[in-house]
Amino acid sequence: MVSKTTLKIRTGLLLVFSVFLMGMEGTGTGDVGQDSLAARQRELQERIEVLRSEQDQLLFQKQFSTMDSRYLVLDLARGRGQLKYRSRVFLDFTFGPLPKRVIRTIPRGARAVTRKFEESGGRFALSFGKAFILRTNNATAPGLKIPQLIVSPKEMRSIFFALEEGSLAYILR
Repeated sequence: MVSKTTLKIRTGLLLVFSVFLMGMEGTGTGDVGQDSLAARQRELQERIEVLRSEQDQLLFQKQFSTMDSRYLVLDLARGRGQLKYRSRVFLDFTFGPLPKRVIRTIPRGARAVTRKFEESGGRFALSFGKAFILRTNNATAPGLKIPQLIVSPKEMRSIFFALEEGSLAYILR
């Protein structure tokens, strides 16, 4: 039959292998794969949003390269803007930096000038609906709860007289 030595060896081997067999329940590997898949999906979704934004901007520029009108391109994150006519740049300008929380409130894409404000003493402002206001630092703020982009008076004078109500600005974030 089975000797005591063989029984001791079998028992010892069973105890040694039981340590390895306890970790083979399969719970750890499935979660790691699922987490990495979810992270990859988030990355791809962000990339899709970036590509859609770039596509919208290119379509906007293509549309205005054939039309006979002036427009603005505003990069809120960099604090820079351009006054353009067709594919030519008339004016490069800067505006005061905005906090990231304010930048997120301004919708990206095309926005039209809804109203022009002109005050005595060279104070100008352009309203883009409830999205934002482009103005000089000495102009009165028509809407206090609307984000304000502050441009130097000299640059604002050029922008103010170049754009009409209904002119468009393309917003980049």
